[in-house]
Amino acid sequence: MKKLIFFVLCFFSISTWAQVIIENPKCGMSKESFLIIEKIELNKTQTILHFNLKYRPNWKIIIPKSTYIQPEGGEKLMIIDSEGIPLGENFKMPKSGEVSYSLVFPPIDPDTRKIDYRESNNNRSWFFYDICLKEESVDRRVDNEVYGEWYDTKSGVLELCFFDTVVVYKNAIWRYNNVDLKNGSGTISLSAGKDNIIINLKRKKNELLAGEQGGNMTLLGKSRNMKASISEPLQSPVLSEDSAVFSGYLYKYNPESGLKEFTLLVNNIFKGKQEKFNVEIENSGYFSTKIPLNYPHQVYLKTDVYNMETIYLEPGKELFYLISFASGRKKTLQFMGELAGINNELKYLERINSLNYSELQEKILDMDSHEFVTYNKNLWFQEKSELESIFNDKKVSEKAYQIKKIDIDYKYARHILSYSSDYEDAYRKKHKIDRRKQRNLDIEIDSLKIEDLTFITNSFVNNDLALVSNNYKYFINNLRYSDNLRSESGVISISEAVELFLINNQQPTKIERQIVNGIYKQDSIRNLPEYVAYASKYNNRERVFYQKYSNVFKHLFDSLKISLNMEMIKHYEESKGRMMNDEENELIAANKMIRLLYDDELKNAFLNIPRDSILAFNKKMNAYYATANIVAGSEKRIELFQKHFDVEPGLITDLMLSEDLLRTICDEKKTLNPNELSFITKQITSSFIIEYINRCNEQTIADIAYRKANPLCHVNEVSNVEDENVFETIIKKYEGKVVYVDFWATWCGPCRTGIERIAPLKEEMVNDDVVFVYITGDSSPQGTWANMIPNIRGEHYRLTKSQWKFLGDKYKISGIPRCMMIDKQGKMVNDNLGHLQNDVIKQMLLEQIVK
Repeated sequence: MKKLIFFVLCFFSISTWAQVIIENPKCGMSKESFLIIEKIELNKTQTILHFNLKYRPNWKIIIPKSTYIQPEGGEKLMIIDSEGIPLGENFKMPKSGEVSYSLVFPPIDPDTRKIDYRESNNNRSWFFYDICLKEESVDRRVDNEVYGEWYDTKSGVLELCFFDTVVVYKNAIWRYNNVDLKNGSGTISLSAGKDNIIINLKRKKNELLAGEQGGNMTLLGKSRNMKASISEPLQSPVLSEDSAVFSGYLYKYNPESGLKEFTLLVNNIFKGKQEKFNVEIENSGYFSTKIPLNYPHQVYLKTDVYNMETIYLEPGKELFYLISFASGRKKTLQFMGELAGINNELKYLERINSLNYSELQEKILDMDSHEFVTYNKNLWFQEKSELESIFNDKKVSEKAYQIKKIDIDYKYARHILSYSSDYEDAYRKKHKIDRRKQRNLDIEIDSLKIEDLTFITNSFVNNDLALVSNNYKYFINNLRYSDNLRSESGVISISEAVELFLINNQQPTKIERQIVNGIYKQDSIRNLPEYVAYASKYNNRERVFYQKYSNVFKHLFDSLKISLNMEMIKHYEESKGRMMNDEENELIAANKMIRLLYDDELKNAFLNIPRDSILAFNKKMNAYYATANIVAGSEKRIELFQKHFDVEPGLITDLMLSEDLLRTICDEKKTLNPNELSFITKQITSSFIIEYINRCNEQTIADIAYRKANPLCHVNEVSNVEDENVFETIIKKYEGKVVYVDFWATWCGPCRTGIERIAPLKEEMVNDDVVFVYITGDSSPQGTWANMIPNIRGEHYRLTKSQWKFLGDKYKISGIPRCMMIDKQGKMVNDNLGHLQNDVIKQMLLEQIVK
């Protein structure tokens, strides 16, 4: 009897845990379309997931040891083993770009209906939610004849989506009210908030006639075949003060995925930078935002979960983006709305790409500049021919053809102008030369010749339709720093800056008039032939000399309180046993000769004017001098454009000047008064750009006023602390908290970008035991620094020149930004964090907080 009972129990156990194999399981929200679950094996001892991965050849991937599955309503089951890819080790993808592998987990209850798969808690890792292990009875409101996506048969654009509980239609998510269908024909009433509609349906074999009650019916099909739209080409001018709406829906979205928002990266060509707009995702999966957009162009859609996508937006129009996980094996991305057709066509045209950058890197070191240009022009012609063929076959609209042609033109124009930088990158890669350790190369790189740049014409660079291509922005950047325009940085005379001062200061004081007359007198002396010859030969060497002996100058001036010259520095150095070299002696002799000729006249220019008045005037002049230099730079560019390319002032010179000016206004918070704006914008040909600059200036003035009244920052004073004690004094104040230190400067673009990037993280961690400390030196102008920091949450310090130099020497700070991390005991954890993503920084901070 006992044997019989034992046999029955064994039979029951075996039958309960008989191996189950699920082929191509349906899934909810998943990470990427290049990774699919082909099969799941369930048995008494283990759960095995079989994957197929199509990824980049030679790319390294890793299956973390923290990978797990989680049964519905159950605990996490950590990974046991793997086959095909080693667990916890870097795996290099084969050249085929495809690999199959299996992951082994503990067994699950045989009644489990769904499981989730996660590689770790990091949002960047791959995942699958709601993996179905058993067939589910779905409460669909419509039958299979109607369920799913329906496309306009004329345009191929997605028109209607009938899902289990919602309908996607006309850029909105609708709920079912009443369904009255028979064999796919009848009516469906829907609601979205306060809106209600009734859709009439009439089934015609594999097609569907659909339309709102009382309106026209559209013939729909299940095929997603793209057809050329009837989009009219863009017409000039394209600039407008407007906005675009970007909305959409993630079908089968799971909030636990960690995907909380999208980020739209929008190139602002007036500022020469990328702007970020966050798009929050509701728990329902719906999202919508309105962004300022002044011209039609492609923007970038980015998340921590999915790869970056490119989408096309236009001012005054809406694009709806549907991300569906309903297929069970991969996500589908589809467009709806008035911009759907053009987006579908531009996605289709992405296949046109003849430029292989890796291949070019291997060839460029064997090319001179002319060969490089010829190579790129051949690819340029090849891509345009392919586009022409597609357009002639009527696969895309005239508008899509127009946009892609413009993009190809500026793509290759941009690449041709990058010869020097591409050559340098290839050389560094071949010879393994780290840019951080060796900034300059001991090689001569061939320069581009004017005769190879015949595409740079007036119509090419001043075409406002070019704004539709992001490559136009990069083309402008490469052109302004090309060999032919690099000397653009106009350096104006002091008297020219004074003229600007007088324009903007209609009532200078009597003593200011005296100083101005003195400056004019000095300037006239410096324009004499002997002085011009001296300046031409020795100006650069003077700068090197004064920089080298800056500490000596400071020491002697503080001690003697008199004006100094190079000869006095020489005598002081020789008294200390330090001799000048031959080049320095030559400079000192030439400087002495020029002083003998003109020193008395230069000094007489400011005779009887108090020194304090001169210093006060110089301080007042600094802002005018900087503004005048921007104008001078623009004038120089215009001159060089005309000289080298016969290009007249227009859009391209407008945008270069706008970028320079808005960097000052928006980033450095140096606002301008109406007279200054009028003076500096008189070179700009576009009234729209002038108005845009004015609006930015007004907005910055308002932002400064608001932030000064409601600052995010706290300013600290350490100017009286000894150089060797300044860092310890700063850190000691925050003992018991983790300290994130950022060495930065107001004029440093990468510094400002890094501060902007980390701002959301500081908001997230505002209640955690972490302090963000910002340290700058005297190279950050006091006024600019005071205007900028109210927007930067954290503890701020402005060091003296000697304090900054001491810390730079101590921590070997060769460049900024330079970020460090200090633990709660005040000990250095990392003195060079490098460029890290916010989630990585957050994890490092949290690890220190819990210690």
